[in-house]
Amino acid sequence: MFTRTKQFVKSNSRDATLFIDGYDQTNSQLLYKLDNEVDRIDYTITKYENRIDLIAEDIYGQNSISPMLTWILLYINKCNASELVRGKVLQYIELERLQEIIDSL
Repeated sequence: MFTRTKQFVKSNSRDATLFIDGYDQTNSQLLYKLDNEVDRIDYTITKYENRIDLIAEDIYGQNSISPMLTWILLYINKCNASELVRGKVLQYIELERLQEIIDSL
């Protein structure tokens, strides 16, 4: 299912969870693309301290995909939920751009 290249793991599946579960998480194609994405937007936490699920919903809207994007927000910002306090500035990638990244895998 996975084939190793020099830079990242590549799969023919479009399911994003396959790019982080299992084998080499730090060498996956999805994480590589997230690390190199330059189009990011700043978001200042004004409410929902330590609640990444509610912050994701605030950023991406109330829909079925928002809860699945929480790990991407934490990964992009290299933090954990306990570090999400008022005044902290997070960066995020717009939903349309995230979809383009996932579709390109």
